[in-house]
Amino acid sequence: MAASMDHFLSHTPLVSAVPRELLLMTADDLLAREVSYALKDMSYNVSRFRTPERALESILGESRFDLWLGDGPEALFASKGALLRQIRLSIDTLGIPALMIVDPHADRDWDMVDQLTASDFLLKPLDATELILRLQWVFQKEAHHAEFMADMAVSTGGQEFAKYVQRDLASRTSQNRSAILSLIEAFGANQAMAGGRVAEAKALTEAAYLFLAMNLRRVDRMVQFDQTRVAVYQPDRVLQTAEAAFALMRTEMEAQIGKSLSIGMAEFPQDGGSFEELLKWADTALSAARSRPGSIMARAWLSEGDEPAAVSRQVLLVEEDPDTVALIGMNMKTLGYELRVAPNQVDALRILDEQVPAMALVGRCQSQRSILEILKEFRSSRVGIGDPPIVILAGPADESDLLQSLEWGVVDFLRKPLNERELQFRITRVLSDR
Repeated sequence: MAASMDHFLSHTPLVSAVPRELLLMTADDLLAREVSYALKDMSYNVSRFRTPERALESILGESRFDLWLGDGPEALFASKGALLRQIRLSIDTLGIPALMIVDPHADRDWDMVDQLTASDFLLKPLDATELILRLQWVFQKEAHHAEFMADMAVSTGGQEFAKYVQRDLASRTSQNRSAILSLIEAFGANQAMAGGRVAEAKALTEAAYLFLAMNLRRVDRMVQFDQTRVAVYQPDRVLQTAEAAFALMRTEMEAQIGKSLSIGMAEFPQDGGSFEELLKWADTALSAARSRPGSIMARAWLSEGDEPAAVSRQVLLVEEDPDTVALIGMNMKTLGYELRVAPNQVDALRILDEQVPAMALVGRCQSQRSILEILKEFRSSRVGIGDPPIVILAGPADESDLLQSLEWGVVDFLRKPLNERELQFRITRVLSDR
């Protein structure tokens, strides 16, 4: 292996010592050999399939794979994409992440990443370091999410609630049936918890839960999702009827027990196709609602009569290399975003204080501080909501910090030198999730 690979392996622990079972789907014998060679000293067991049909049969028959790894053969796009849709439904249902290997010059391969809702992708020709980085990144993100779900802030009931809602949403995908996921909070509960007044926060949350349980109709599942939030799932409801029901509930609760509710709602499928997407949207809406006692945040609307919250058209770039700045600036202009460049963390923090950008791209700055140090300073100075998603521009010296960066709000990374099409694709994916 190359020296850079040795450096990476010596500084980056494996996510798990348990061998991972990878399904490699490719008809390309050379690619299969490259993958096997790259992973020969790693804790991965690779089962190779030449056709997507055989790979799908194996998934449905054994369900033992931890990840789908593969490229895009012609068979995937036959029958107007029916096989592609079947694979997507299967891996989504079984919770198998997909890491796709993309020909950067093939439009169809880029479409495949979106159609499979792949967790991640990497480019041909295959680079061994990139492959290992992306595999560990995908598994670390999965582990990070699992830790979130298992954290004390999410009850066992919350985990079961999440699983139930995800299963029900999967059944609705092909039936064109709506559903509403809401996060509800007694006004002041979050502030009480943040201030260390745990008993007060608990009492407020329990009062809200009890009132909702006794009075709210058309609820399929409801759970105290964490220490301050109650999650409510209402299948076959649309936003308008759900909002009307919660408006009535808020008025009744205020009249009866003198407590107000802050509510954030997300509608399936308009606001997302998975539990995680709906939860993120509802949480964003709830966060904004906290500043307005009792307001209902529905799909980013502040309240009746208000305009939707403005979406920032600015992107922050922390980078000292002029060529990288020029390349990203050109692409941001094409996408309709204004690029604000900060050569150091001091300027970056000043820009963040002026306006929260749609996204932050973080590379090397003039102070020569590590990316991880910059991320920690970002988060320590900006506690709470309103933080932009962060994409790392990683040089060789930054690769050993990538997995740790997930703890500091990083959603993706690009390795230098940048591939322009990959840059556009990853940035677009992050911005479309806002």
